[in-house]
Amino acid sequence: MLQRWTDVRVTCPSGKIHLGGCLLSTDRQSVALSALLAMQHFNDRDGRFVPALGSVETRACDKNLSLLGLLDTRGSVPSALERYVRLTQRLGPDSVDVVIGPGLSKVSLAVATLTAFQDVPIMSYSSTSPLLSSTDTYSRFMRTIPSDDGEATAICAFWRKEMDFTTAAVLYAQD
Repeated sequence: MLQRWTDVRVTCPSGKIHLGGCLLSTDRQSVALSALLAMQHFNDRDGRFVPALGSVETRACDKNLSLLGLLDTRGSVPSALERYVRLTQRLGPDSVDVVIGPGLSKVSLAVATLTAFQDVPIMSYSSTSPLLSSTDTYSRFMRTIPSDDGEATAICAFWRKEMDFTTAAVLYAQD
């Protein structure tokens, strides 16, 4: 799982530095912990929080998930690629079945290019760049969140139909 625990791009207050990067807030770290809990609940077929995990269909599934590594991308393309390559070198080229993460679109763009060559699926929980929707370029990329294009379309339709708004000012930031 590729997760951003630290960020090398920000100035860090004293005491918050971890392995050369600024340790992110606990709310960002909770994303990775939530993924680990979801993996455990899938393996246990525990539907307390996600009822589908306890369903008859899920209980019939003979697969379990295992974590080969929790890799800190540090919010950086070079860091993410280096850590992923090191993991596959250490465990063998066919050791990774799927990559969960990264959370930043720019990091997902790079990692998805690499994993496509290895025929390894990648699933991001927060990368929203419309570029990642290109199945020709990113054939093995999936996401659990809509792209910025899909989100904008849905918001505009809601404003127009439900709120009767006719004009909006939109601010956009590309990560």
